[in-house]
Amino acid sequence: MTFVDISGLDPAAVLAALYNASRQQVLGFLNPHGREPMTVETAAHLLIATPDCYFDYLNGRVMKVDLSGIQVDVGLYDRDNGDGAGAAVIDSLRRLAA
Repeated sequence: MTFVDISGLDPAAVLAALYNASRQQVLGFLNPHGREPMTVETAAHLLIATPDCYFDYLNGRVMKVDLSGIQVDVGLYDRDNGDGAGAAVIDSLRRLAA
């Protein structure tokens, strides 16, 4: 497990950033929606529609993150998107928010 603090960040911005930094996997390439970037507005709607805030795959992109708290375990996200990918995305968001 690799936990990253997301306190103070908009969960919708976190979801959109993680999604946009991920990639479609295996048969996920067949989902045409996965080729488009996600907006923060779309991410906000997904968070409302997903009460447990756990995202396994979105539009064929591997996510495997739970955004229900102030810390996100990015271990499985990193496994499929590259070592340190989750923390790098969150760090980028923090720099933009500052």
